[in-house]
Amino acid sequence: MSEEVAAAVEDHDGHKRIVYVLSKADLVPRDNLREWLDRLRARGRTAVAFRSSVVLERSKSGLENRSKAAGVDTLMFLLQSYCKRAGVADRVQIGVVGQSKVGKHSLIQTLMRSKPFNADKMLELAQVPGSIEQKRDFADAELFLGKCDPKFLQLRYGLPAFDKAADFVDVYAEQSHGGDREAAMQAFAKDVDGARFKFCTRTPVRGDEEESDGGESEEDLFNLDKVSVVEKGDLEQLPKVLDCDVMKLVEAAETKKKAAKRAKSDNDVKRAKKPKTK
Repeated sequence: MSEEVAAAVEDHDGHKRIVYVLSKADLVPRDNLREWLDRLRARGRTAVAFRSSVVLERSKSGLENRSKAAGVDTLMFLLQSYCKRAGVADRVQIGVVGQSKVGKHSLIQTLMRSKPFNADKMLELAQVPGSIEQKRDFADAELFLGKCDPKFLQLRYGLPAFDKAADFVDVYAEQSHGGDREAAMQAFAKDVDGARFKFCTRTPVRGDEEESDGGESEEDLFNLDKVSVVEKGDLEQLPKVLDCDVMKLVEAAETKKKAAKRAKSDNDVKRAKKPKTK
């Protein structure tokens, strides 16, 4: 969620609250997912891991084979706890907001198919998600590439070896797109949005966490001290994702350290090759 939307909700005079839904939770290693849940909650945020139920196969007669959802019980526990503890008398209207391709529509459809959600008369779901406009350009793509693991990209796309992720576009364009960098970048962006490969972001190092915002405790309103009991069952429904199948993005500070280390190594090599003068 964008900082502007979060600030608008938090500054609202009414009882608006934000629940951060970590969608597509089945695409990342479980330990990484757990770290992000702990990180957000340590900052006073209410967060839940979620995997939507999507159509895997549809027969000619219209019968659907759908994947099993995970996270519905935890999300329902949080919402119902809020209704009770906040003393809500009327129905709670729920809106789903997020950037493109994050699974908003699938989340809505999963809840609408959920018996526990439909049985709860206090919850009313907006059936049209709110989208946060996200404009992308080559600068954004270059920034993303700077966080990628070169070895992972090389193996995933079957490319010749290259030293740093920034070289990926040139190598990929030359091998698969006739040297057209723009076409290569567009194809890569499509893969990132789709399912060509899985990636996740590491949690920031401890000590960088923001303090809880204070005020009315989210932990009290959403009964977060009890959520782990329900959440355990939801997390166990998620498939195990191997670390080797997921590219872990490197944050800017870590990227700078690697670049400095690589530059130092290059300088050491140059000094070693430099002929000695008499």
